[in-house]
Amino acid sequence: MRLTALLLLPLSACLVNLDFVQYNPRHCSAITAADCEDKEEEIDKICAKCEDDYNFTEVGLTGEVTRLELQLDPDPATGDAVVNDAYFVAGTGGELANVTIMFSHGNYGGIEHYLHLLEDVYPSGANLFIWEYRGYGKSSTQSTPDERLFMADSMAAYDLLVSELNSRGLPVDQVVHFGMSLGGIASIEVARQHPGKAVILQSSFPGLRLFAEDSTGTGLPVSFLASGGYDNFAKMPELTSPVLFIHGEADTFIRVDHSERLQSQLGEGVDSCLWRIAGANHGISDGPSAIAGKDVFAQTIKDWLINPKACPENITEP
Repeated sequence: MRLTALLLLPLSACLVNLDFVQYNPRHCSAITAADCEDKEEEIDKICAKCEDDYNFTEVGLTGEVTRLELQLDPDPATGDAVVNDAYFVAGTGGELANVTIMFSHGNYGGIEHYLHLLEDVYPSGANLFIWEYRGYGKSSTQSTPDERLFMADSMAAYDLLVSELNSRGLPVDQVVHFGMSLGGIASIEVARQHPGKAVILQSSFPGLRLFAEDSTGTGLPVSFLASGGYDNFAKMPELTSPVLFIHGEADTFIRVDHSERLQSQLGEGVDSCLWRIAGANHGISDGPSAIAGKDVFAQTIKDWLINPKACPENITEP
């Protein structure tokens, strides 16, 4: 099923509803000039061809950007090696100069669709690491991952980040696992095995099987649902780092009570907060960072990372 994108046209060209129900990896090899220029909806005009570079500075990510090759397990269908993109963006420094946020994006599209969210995180001063899923963006395969491969890819991304941090002399224990929507699956899996400084889950859900039952419909592939449903709910008691949940109260795609359920499963003694934002939906330009405002969003994340026992004040008016 195809949901219609409601459009906003702010100066930063942020877009609405970037994380649709349907599985949509938007692989670079399928991009044509018509996809980039002739579409009616702004969301469909965001595309990066395989030979194109992402324009990080255009969205305010002004630090040094290093492209890394993410080597993944071979494609089961072909036996070919799988190589994905990953990027390390040096932060602006300050109190979070030694902190690195590992960002795992949502279901719609690829890295380019989420740079506007990272734009709203970047002023915190932390370094950023963003990586691409198998079959998405500029991945060398278009194959759909099953649960085993998805989790293995997530761990490979973390291992690549650790290698990069070691080469830069940055501490591994200061990694923040930040997952948006689908990306929460990756962040929770990595965080339960490799606790870092903190976990941030924006608009996430307890598991895909429950999500499918709870939603009006889903276009996620059968392989995503058939092998256990990516059970975030069962993994929450294994998290030991502080957790910040961020959720828009106007999110009709993944409702705020999904974050409440996840929070309820954390173990005793684990610091956690649920930052509720009235008027925020599930997307980027109508989501939590846009409704809160870039400066407020970045400062709130920074303040919480410095003191995770002090929960952000909920935004009660859109």
